[in-house]
Amino acid sequence: EKFVETHLKAPILIYLLLGAISTLHNVGFSSLSGKTAFFIYFKYIEYFLLLVLVCNLVKTERQIVAILSVDTLSCLITAFIGMHQRASGMDFGSRVSGPDGETANIYGGYLLFHMMLGFGLLVTCKRPTLKLGLIVYLLLLFYITLRTLSRGSYVGLSAAMILMGFLVDRRLLLWVVFFLIASPLLFPEDVANRLSTVIGVLPGTGFEEPTSWGAKTEAWGALRFDIMRNPLLGMGAGAYPMGWVDSEYFKVLLEVGLVGLGVWFWWIGKMLLLGWRNYQISRVWWHRGLSVGFLCGMVGLLVHAIAATSLTAIRTMESLMVATGLMVALTNLLQRKSALRMSGPNGADGDLSPFPPGPPRLIRMRRTPGPSPG
Repeated sequence: EKFVETHLKAPILIYLLLGAISTLHNVGFSSLSGKTAFFIYFKYIEYFLLLVLVCNLVKTERQIVAILSVDTLSCLITAFIGMHQRASGMDFGSRVSGPDGETANIYGGYLLFHMMLGFGLLVTCKRPTLKLGLIVYLLLLFYITLRTLSRGSYVGLSAAMILMGFLVDRRLLLWVVFFLIASPLLFPEDVANRLSTVIGVLPGTGFEEPTSWGAKTEAWGALRFDIMRNPLLGMGAGAYPMGWVDSEYFKVLLEVGLVGLGVWFWWIGKMLLLGWRNYQISRVWWHRGLSVGFLCGMVGLLVHAIAATSLTAIRTMESLMVATGLMVALTNLLQRKSALRMSGPNGADGDLSPFPPGPPRLIRMRRTPGPSPG
């Protein structure tokens, strides 16, 4: 079948092309490892193939709900695993994280994104039973997010909630302010202490800078020399080992240079516009909730990505690609419905109807009485 239309195709293909050119150049003329670059570059392709798979296979509302339900269930399972870590004392230094090799920061970004998807559905839902279920789900995710002790997740969640307040309900802004002010009383001591150190990230505040933030900024300062050596096309995929560059923006700049960073922002802007347009034209409550949750969740991830590779790590990027595929599918579904309404109540304009003709209807012919042959 023909691939569905999406405005994301051009920036994604150009970004992959730039990545291939930069990687092949640095493998041939620099010290970039071909084996490492191959696997990391094709991991990026895997993410985009996941997007292609979802947006091309999902055609109906029921399929969107099915994938969203399974994705929510998957997140719920990971939250219970996090609770088990906490209860059994297996969390690392009192920080809840994912499986071995995954940092608490990336796990927090994953929970942040799913919290906003669920919160978007909560603020638009009109069904009391479903609202109650969403509240319990979100409280569990919120507790586990707090236990990650991830400053980036705290700040990203706050930014996402502020945007949700501006778009949906301004009263949400009061809740954000309330939680920030009351956090020393409401939250556990280690969480409150972690929150109190966030302000030290801002220069000129007089508060002590967090140790981990100081280490990140020092590393970014050292990376500027590599960036200046290859400013336009970068050093290729896998130029630095995974986990060495704790910022998605620096990572993109290192791998594909200023040209690639511009294309990357173009692609991200298209994704944000996708969620915004769906939110604007949707009339069904869960269409609006999913769209605004996606938009705010992605903004939260972009804030989170300042100090983490949020759009490279498997946990966060695969979830984002699945959600983006659902957004594309929802856009196409809304366009088909709009075209069907314009073509008449019965789709009488034939060629204008976006749906293929259905099976012939069986109509029982009723014999009408008429004059007798006599």
